[in-house]
Amino acid sequence: MKLIERQGVANKSLVFPFILVFILQMYSNSDTVVYVGCGERGNEMAEVLMDFPQLTRTLPDGREESGMKRTTLVANTSNMPVAAREASIYTGITIAEYFERYGLQCQV
Repeated sequence: MKLIERQGVANKSLVFPFILVFILQMYSNSDTVVYVGCGERGNEMAEVLMDFPQLTRTLPDGREESGMKRTTLVANTSNMPVAAREASIYTGITIAEYFERYGLQCQV
């Protein structure tokens, strides 16, 4: 956790979304994770999309799983209209409800 805190202090604006997604992916016991990046800067979302597939977590049986295997990213940058940003929030909620209706535990 200290490493994450140090990275966050070094460059808060660029690292925070990535740290948040990393923590959700690594320490969540849910079946799926829906991350809604609404109003983020374009370069922050690009960083998440490029770096997140490289993250892995170790399953209880010892296998490693990619971060993107159980994660859905809904991205809408800050330069989009307000109505589009609002729609991305509802889209993320709808995707999470879809997974829950099929019996999966979902984290938004």
